[in-house]
Amino acid sequence: MSHVNVTPTADLYGQLQQVATHFNQALFEGGLPPLVITLQRSGAASGYFSPSRWIHCNGMMVSELALNPAYFATRPLIALYQTVAHELCHLWQHIDGSASRPGYHNSTWAEKMIAIGLMPSSTGKPGGATTGQKMSDYPLPGGRFLDACEALATEGFALTWLDQGHRMAVDFRCAVETPLDIEGDIAKQLLTPLGAFFPNLGRRQPLVVANEKLKIKYACPSCQVRVWGKRGLAINCGGCGQTFREEVTKISK
Repeated sequence: MSHVNVTPTADLYGQLQQVATHFNQALFEGGLPPLVITLQRSGAASGYFSPSRWIHCNGMMVSELALNPAYFATRPLIALYQTVAHELCHLWQHIDGSASRPGYHNSTWAEKMIAIGLMPSSTGKPGGATTGQKMSDYPLPGGRFLDACEALATEGFALTWLDQGHRMAVDFRCAVETPLDIEGDIAKQLLTPLGAFFPNLGRRQPLVVANEKLKIKYACPSCQVRVWGKRGLAINCGGCGQTFREEVTKISK
């Protein structure tokens, strides 16, 4: 494995924070408060917003923006940007005080989404409902969101880490369903599935233990359900949707 000169955790989360900061400045005039960004492989959502989830020892409370890395490899960069902007609208509404019941997308949220250049749609396509419990969206041609995406791409931003336990199914949220007025290298960067930029994606190095054989067991981190299989499988739990993790059982010769 090639080595990097930075801590992978700081590198990855720094890139995600850069995206959130950029869209806060470009779409919300920098008016949103800081939040905690986490990676969560939970359910089928590409991301979610959780208000006032974290508290500092000085009493300050901040919200959480969670992203599901299981979808990073199979979806384009603009889909990640849509997820971040979508959840930042929930943060804006939380601060504004106009949010309704948890998880519901009301008309105030929908109006703000349209104002920043994302059209709410229950189908992810033109003509879908603009309010509801489950809501997708698509970029509006010539809107502020696309301008912000192009600006970030022009700066040379790239996501340099991907989860190899990716999900091949297309997520309900934020699929790019409509043609975008973007061409050239910017279009390639924004609209190509991120996995296409990682030539070694999926080629996991085998675990090598001298004088020992290995049996691969997979376990759901939530339900603790376990299955056996060959190395490198991408398995999702049928109960909670989380990705199974490898457990190595050593068998001495």
